[in-house]
Amino acid sequence: FSMMLLDYVLRTDRKQLMRSKEVLQMLDPFIKLLLGVLQGEGSDEVILRCLKVFTVLLKLRLPSASENLPDIVETSFEIIERGHNVRQSCYKLITKVVSAQQYNMDQYQAEIILNLVQNDVQTDKNMLPALGALKAIVDRDIQLPEVYDLMQPVSEMILHTSNETRVSQRAAAILVRILLQYPMTKDKLESHIDWILKNLTYPHEKGRLALLDLLKVVLIKFPSKPVKDRFELFFLPLVSIISSDASPKCRKKAGVVIKQLLAIDDMVPKAVQFIAVWTKADIDIRSVAAHLILIIVQQHDNRLQAICDQFLPWLLDNLESRTDVGSKIAAAAATGTDSAESDDIPELDADVSDDDAITEGFNSTIGSAMSEGSRRRKVKRRENKARQAKTWRL
Repeated sequence: FSMMLLDYVLRTDRKQLMRSKEVLQMLDPFIKLLLGVLQGEGSDEVILRCLKVFTVLLKLRLPSASENLPDIVETSFEIIERGHNVRQSCYKLITKVVSAQQYNMDQYQAEIILNLVQNDVQTDKNMLPALGALKAIVDRDIQLPEVYDLMQPVSEMILHTSNETRVSQRAAAILVRILLQYPMTKDKLESHIDWILKNLTYPHEKGRLALLDLLKVVLIKFPSKPVKDRFELFFLPLVSIISSDASPKCRKKAGVVIKQLLAIDDMVPKAVQFIAVWTKADIDIRSVAAHLILIIVQQHDNRLQAICDQFLPWLLDNLESRTDVGSKIAAAAATGTDSAESDDIPELDADVSDDDAITEGFNSTIGSAMSEGSRRRKVKRRENKARQAKTWRL
């Protein structure tokens, strides 16, 4: 009961406690007392409550906590296999001290955690504590074979736990970190990227959205050369989503990811080659071409003239037509690339476009194109009249 009461006081008044030097001095002796409890033969309930109190006390940076931290962590490793609930609390305590760089985990301890995590991520419903411990190891760049063994289970979690947002986000953050900073062969890296792209057709909408978020992070954080070398592998599946995915959310998100892809140097000319072919295809593909033209014009002002020169006649022909072709292209271009959703992946700033700004940008772009087209037609009419007048005079 006394442990439960202490836990309650610490959790409800922690901010106030941290401001009082007198209270902190009174709490300091509890560190050794609780360590004795942790090392004793108490029940699982007592050990569990003790671990929870330690997790809070360590945030207060008490002098005795620094002195006894190695014993606290080592004792946690000794009892981590004691039971499910105790293991969950040990994960949390170890995660906090390792993440805060208060303790350097050795290889043997990391292997213990990784072996337990490998079992828990496949069998435990509450995977957040295990993933937290894994992320602490990956963030500290502790490189062991067991980390690579966990890549596939963690990848699967992004899909299969997409209804549990926090779990899916943490799994994605871990996967990206491993892909970025852990050495692996070119074939191994490509296989993981291929897995992401192939599963963009996953049956459940939330799973596809989670992978699109992950893909956006990959494009932001990866070196540009590997992406450039595999432009078609990234570009075409995303275009397929815009063209045929049944989910409006997925279509919008794919547009945002394409925007990120085209932000990389030298990607636009490659995209324009595909667009030029698609403007001659059927209605649905032509509407996708309009999406992509809009993305390029809004993101690359310096290419407006070149895009107008190449695609203006096609845009005018379709936008001014009274057929379904023109209405489809206009509606798709006006609504298909915006997204008011923020990036769900941790540690990234949202890079989103406001709905009104997108619509305004579309109207401005097409309006400019229409004005330019109208001006050119007037000039052409004047030139024709001048030629006709000259012919009559002759």
